[in-house]
Amino acid sequence: MNDSHDELLDLLDELFHQTIDVDRHQQLQEILRSDAVARERYLEYLDLHFDLNRLHQSIGDLPLSTVDLQRFAESMRASTCDWTCESDTPDRSKWAESRKRPESWKPTARWNWWASLAAAIALCIGAALIATNRNPSDSSAITQRDAAPSQPSTENRSRVKLTQALATNFFGEPTPPLGSSVPLGHEFALTRGMVELRFPAGATTIIEAPAVFVVSDDARLELASGSCSVHAPEGAKGFRVDTPLGNIIDLGTRFVVDVDQTGDTKVQVVEGEADLIAKQQTDDASPSATTPINLQRGQARQLLIGDRVDILEIPFDDAAYRDQIPDRIVRFDASRDEQGNAKELQSVTVQRGGIEHEYQVDELIGFDMIHFQGGSDANIITAEQQRDPIDTTHSKQPRSRYADRDRHLCSGLINPGGSNTPLSVNPVFGDEADGARSTPGFAIRFQKPVINSAGPDVVFFELQVIIHPEQGDAFHVSPLQFTDSLRTHTIKSYDIDLASPESKFLTPFRLYRFSETPTSLSMLNRLPHAGGTVHSVRAKVIAVGIDLSDLGYAAGAEVNGLFFQDVQDDENRIDPVFIGGLPPTR
Repeated sequence: MNDSHDELLDLLDELFHQTIDVDRHQQLQEILRSDAVARERYLEYLDLHFDLNRLHQSIGDLPLSTVDLQRFAESMRASTCDWTCESDTPDRSKWAESRKRPESWKPTARWNWWASLAAAIALCIGAALIATNRNPSDSSAITQRDAAPSQPSTENRSRVKLTQALATNFFGEPTPPLGSSVPLGHEFALTRGMVELRFPAGATTIIEAPAVFVVSDDARLELASGSCSVHAPEGAKGFRVDTPLGNIIDLGTRFVVDVDQTGDTKVQVVEGEADLIAKQQTDDASPSATTPINLQRGQARQLLIGDRVDILEIPFDDAAYRDQIPDRIVRFDASRDEQGNAKELQSVTVQRGGIEHEYQVDELIGFDMIHFQGGSDANIITAEQQRDPIDTTHSKQPRSRYADRDRHLCSGLINPGGSNTPLSVNPVFGDEADGARSTPGFAIRFQKPVINSAGPDVVFFELQVIIHPEQGDAFHVSPLQFTDSLRTHTIKSYDIDLASPESKFLTPFRLYRFSETPTSLSMLNRLPHAGGTVHSVRAKVIAVGIDLSDLGYAAGAEVNGLFFQDVQDDENRIDPVFIGGLPPTR
């Protein structure tokens, strides 16, 4: 490959390892826009990336010595030959087919599987050899300590479960799926979001980023840095949190531990009691440095490192403890195409007031679009098998039906207009004649009022191309009519974003470009387009809940509609594909 393609591979490596910065991300987007060959290389890299992930999930860690690797490959070949040889026709997605490889290139299922296995083994050996700088024949040089971090093997799996996660990002590794076991002895660096871990005896911990932690055993957590709220109910007595300066032993309680990057530790008991034991740092440490200190409800201590560990009494802060991960969209289900990609929304599970509620799509409150002023690149998208209404016998149906009458997660009116400054006055809905005066963005009117209840009241789903910002595109949501108590709320991150295991890849979709910018709903519905093409880069659907209380609405208030705008903080625009109101909680 030439130098430009070497640069592309470097960029893709940074992208998939989540080390890419803003400038490099922009460089990658420019290459993909301008170079068809680069787009093909990107899709091949994407295929390999996900093939290796699926392979690793199937077989776990690979052996590290060359002898063991050879034995492993032989055993895998013997045990899998039957199912890999069943068919010579691999189940390739339409994304791969769209690359139009020559007819002479027809990989069999066996070749495809062995290619992934060989790549995984090569990567494993290569990483170990680079770490040790030894000869491949010297198998003793490759140890588990030298190997790059990987997913846990069966030997170090625990009964500790990851039960909840919100907008998380772990350094150097993906977020584990909800309900999965947390490996013992594995150091996690949580750089964004928060997670809840449940221990076998019933203790739960909520860890907030930035944090570095290790699950030591089924009743002990090591917290090197970060904030951790612990609830240890009856039966979980003795649960322990270790920090660089001390150990906290539960005696039936709720407590919160904060550790800064120097190891200084704050402990606050919210309920019940706990023992605090400072770690002895020097031979002449005072007896109080190793004698347990019993902390009762409302008491707080700080451990500071100096010549020895100092134990200071500090004011109690009841706001420091987090009793639950915030209300949010937890997950959603959708119908699937033949390749397993999401198509139509079927249900959504939302935590409201600390309680999870599952809603079928028929239970959600629909809306009518009553205003649309697009940005300069406003478009319509449809599922691959759908068409722009202008091109069909159903041309009397407005394009807005893809926003307000459609459950497809890959159809909608994307790239609406927006403003860097949040609205503070009523939006203006102009007709085509004075569309330039109307407010950029779009407005919806619910088919029946949405009642402001606990937690999210509206669900918002966005299509996000996988090379766009991981946290989703920011947007403003405003009331249709302002009062002294109402305000615009700005959403900058999503409950389920690109990095979340709960996000889903979308079925292929078509993009239609308008000949000019639509400045009204009527103009939107009649503009010609430049042809619909299947989008070449994959996308996922992400989601966020909107709490009407954040707009200033009182509990129990009836809300008839909302106004949405892109934040205009970068070149990317929101791509809404589904919006629905939630029934009130009882």
